[in-house]
Amino acid sequence: MAAKRDGRMAADRPERRPPRWRGNQRRIGLTGGIASGKSSVAALLAQRGWPVLDADLYAREALAPGSDAARAVLARWGPRVEASPPASGAPTIDRAAASSSPRRTVTG
Repeated sequence: MAAKRDGRMAADRPERRPPRWRGNQRRIGLTGGIASGKSSVAALLAQRGWPVLDADLYAREALAPGSDAARAVLARWGPRVEASPPASGAPTIDRAAASSSPRRTVTG
């Protein structure tokens, strides 16, 4: 193998990967705990014309009462995970899944 301009052999240089995006597109994920400012930052970005994709909104729409997804969740986990105020102490889907190891598998 011949040395390249930087003096290293081709096999010694890290492999170049193509970029995950083209042009000026960037993806920014907003994460953080409750009351950490995610919604405020998302609103600021939206005001500046940036598209904001709200995963919580999409999840609420997908699991709306009577939707196919809501029926599938109820069929799998039962009425114990039906929508109720968080303060009620009712199990949520994530708690129900975590407490039932045989049901952790994903089925098609």
